[in-house]
Amino acid sequence: MYNDTLWNVNANEQPYPFNGGSNGLGYSPVTNTLYSGTEVGLIALYDAETGVLKDTILLTHRRILGLDVSADGTRIYVYVQDSAAKGPVDRAKGQVVEYPSKRILVDSVPSGYVWTKISPDGRYIAAGTNAVYDIQTRVVLNQEGTSFGNGLATFALLGSRVAGCEGIANDQFRFRLFDYKNQRMEVDTNLGKAGFGLEARTHGNKVAILTHTYMWILTVYSLPSMEKIWATGFTESDGFGFFDFLDDEHVICRTEDQKHGMGTWIYKIGTTVVGSTRPIGQTISAGATPSITSRDGRFLFSAGGVILRAVDLRGLTSSVNNEQKDNQVTLIYPNPTNSSFTVKLAGCNSCEVTWEMINLSGERSANGSGITDVSGSMTSQVPIGSNSSALAPGRYTLRLRSGAKAWSFILVVL
Repeated sequence: MYNDTLWNVNANEQPYPFNGGSNGLGYSPVTNTLYSGTEVGLIALYDAETGVLKDTILLTHRRILGLDVSADGTRIYVYVQDSAAKGPVDRAKGQVVEYPSKRILVDSVPSGYVWTKISPDGRYIAAGTNAVYDIQTRVVLNQEGTSFGNGLATFALLGSRVAGCEGIANDQFRFRLFDYKNQRMEVDTNLGKAGFGLEARTHGNKVAILTHTYMWILTVYSLPSMEKIWATGFTESDGFGFFDFLDDEHVICRTEDQKHGMGTWIYKIGTTVVGSTRPIGQTISAGATPSITSRDGRFLFSAGGVILRAVDLRGLTSSVNNEQKDNQVTLIYPNPTNSSFTVKLAGCNSCEVTWEMINLSGERSANGSGITDVSGSMTSQVPIGSNSSALAPGRYTLRLRSGAKAWSFILVVL
């Protein structure tokens, strides 16, 4: 999707107008739906591709201060506050809403907070760096004798672990990886000075940790070994916004880059573990908080005031030579499929093509190559997974590349 040239994302943003500021965003890759929670207690569900309002959920007499959703969109975590509350935490609590029934499954989540996350399968809530809450059994699974975190824990390694950072004495911080099903701490390591602004994001077997001492440092580690893969530094700035993985090869962050100024920058994860790295892309008019990505490299969702935006990251233009990146698929059929499928790639006649299929967790499930005919068409069988078993049914991102051209689209396997 991206290369090592500095790309600027085209200004083809899809606005989602809504009467009420968004205080939380969630995305369901299974249904391609964006969830937005607002101060007026309304959860709005939008089609991420078109911006069409699909449904609403009203939580009466509540302000929504935070939101997250499961991968299939059937479980919604919200941090809500009574609309008559006075202070920032007065009468506030975490809740779990079931969709499409819209009923409240859990009225009060233990240790729920604004940034609390729900697991991809929708069963668990990250209650801290050493604990999860099981929605089904209403039981907290935790390692005894250690403190609960500060609500900044998230799920890692296909949802099987809880990951997060905690500050300790002398401005040091530690990173934790908690195997909650076996109730044991798999990683608990001191990573040195942290300053303030300590946060972690995970994707597949990677974790990105943001720290600040004399400057902002964004570091990517491999899980569970905690081997340092890549790092980059940024100039001093009090306005650092969000950061996250775009996919398994790219991160995106809102900050002031040392060489390129304030912006929302896309970086390719490489092998440089010190110094600063040149960004390969910049989005336009997005990157405020709250912001999230679709995690397959397709969309950046951002909220600003009463406007929600979905920035389509597939429309890329080079700031160097203005060459348009053609990554639109003219046709794919049948979709869904359980046997074979045909793609017709615009501007790719008799081309050698490499492809890979990415699952909802950002892992590569299969890859291969082929050749299009004179009309740009190529037919392939639904591939076998990387472990030589049949590819699991579900929604996959199919990425194809031929030379400088790239395509990316969704394929549903039955």
